[in-house]
Amino acid sequence: MSLKNGDMQQVGLLGWPVAHSISPAMFNAAFESLGMNWRYTAFAVAPDQLKQTLHDLQRQGVRGLNVTVPHKQAVIPFVDVLHTEAKAVGAVNTITFTNSGGTVKLHGTNTDIEGFRADLVAFLDMDETRPLRALVLGSGGSARAATYVLAQLGYQITVVARNPNRAL
Repeated sequence: MSLKNGDMQQVGLLGWPVAHSISPAMFNAAFESLGMNWRYTAFAVAPDQLKQTLHDLQRQGVRGLNVTVPHKQAVIPFVDVLHTEAKAVGAVNTITFTNSGGTVKLHGTNTDIEGFRADLVAFLDMDETRPLRALVLGSGGSARAATYVLAQLGYQITVVARNPNRAL
């Protein structure tokens, strides 16, 4: 079954589980409000089906995916182009599918990095002279992005995670 409907553009969320996500309702309402012929679908993909599903979605013309647990690190071997910051944090939260001359390539990026950086700089006084310290709770993809930004900004970072071996 093809995901395309005429000129409809398909995007979605890739994770396991995803039934609880409000992203499809939110994005589809925005697309409709803007008069865009786009559809956002939650793709529940078991970890052992990840590689095949990415291949199938690539063949079916999907334009892009948001990536959530547990796939943010697991998708890395399956993208054709891993952007520098995604590589640095070891996590991908966005995959874009580009078509160049009939060849579709998957680009893995991490938008959490720039989003966290922009919020941190906007809401904190970055000119403080006191030592900068941060506590990061967790060691997943979002925590990795936050830790990366904090380190770039000169913070002393403590990471607390359920699994100490995963703490950065």
